[in-house]
Amino acid sequence: MSRQTVEAAIGAAEKLNDTLNAFLAIDREGALQRVENSSGALAGVPVAVKDNLCVVGMQTSCGSRILGDYHPPYNATVIQRLMVYLLDFRVAQLLLEAKASEHSARMVAMKNATDNAMQLIKDLTLEYNKMRQASITKELLEISSAAMAAG
Repeated sequence: MSRQTVEAAIGAAEKLNDTLNAFLAIDREGALQRVENSSGALAGVPVAVKDNLCVVGMQTSCGSRILGDYHPPYNATVIQRLMVYLLDFRVAQLLLEAKASEHSARMVAMKNATDNAMQLIKDLTLEYNKMRQASITKELLEISSAAMAAG
């Protein structure tokens, strides 16, 4: 995932958050840092996590003032597993999209081949009819020439 894509996703979340108030914090810097420090198409995929799940370095208050400024030193098991499943899901999604793209390309190629074959049939039929017409005209000329010569 590119830096521009991550910035756009985070920008949209920040813009909507003013209205929806859905996020206590948006880790813009962390997301951008992860996209810069990672490689591959899936680097920096944005994920929203409820604040009752521990994420290293992020405020985890569970919506309570008692925990207020708690920043856990570890990721919750569900976060660790989510990252694995998210990666598996994205890879599966990419594979499905690649397969769909391949099928689409094949369909377009087959349509083009069919269209080209139909045009070739039209062209060959026209050429055949021209040759047949020329042959008939030649025979008629021969018959009329023979009739004029005989008669």
